[in-house]
Amino acid sequence: MKPQKDANFISQINRAAYGRYELYPGSVRWKWLIFTALDQLMGAGASSRSPQISINDPKICRSFLVGTCPHDLFTNTKQDLGPCPKMHSEPLKAEYESATEKTKYGFEYDYMRDLQKYIDECNRRIDAAQRRLEKTPDEIRQTNSLVCFPSPKQM
Repeated sequence: MKPQKDANFISQINRAAYGRYELYPGSVRWKWLIFTALDQLMGAGASSRSPQISINDPKICRSFLVGTCPHDLFTNTKQDLGPCPKMHSEPLKAEYESATEKTKYGFEYDYMRDLQKYIDECNRRIDAAQRRLEKTPDEIRQTNSLVCFPSPKQM
């Protein structure tokens, strides 16, 4: 059975589920079904080898190459930035670390700039939270009036 480009994959799964095909793991039909499912999910060009990506590609996360990506910090907290939109590649990180002229890329500057942005954002959130917690002078007087402090004359 040859794969057909315009074959309805759902109907093939239904036929396989109802026993019209001999379908068992390792069979040719099983492998063909898995291949067509992956092909439909990932796109037609996914099975071919992707071209090599260089360190200078804009799709690569420079912060990850230099150190730690800010998106990987504080995951599952209020400070979570979510997933990084750029690609993290361990082989490229190893290639960057082994490079002798790291300064020509300028990635360290970008890394420090990104971290400074993240620190500024954290400080801004802390300041906003502290402003919400600050008491007004009226609230301070009300608190002091509720708490009985002994006067110096009574001591």
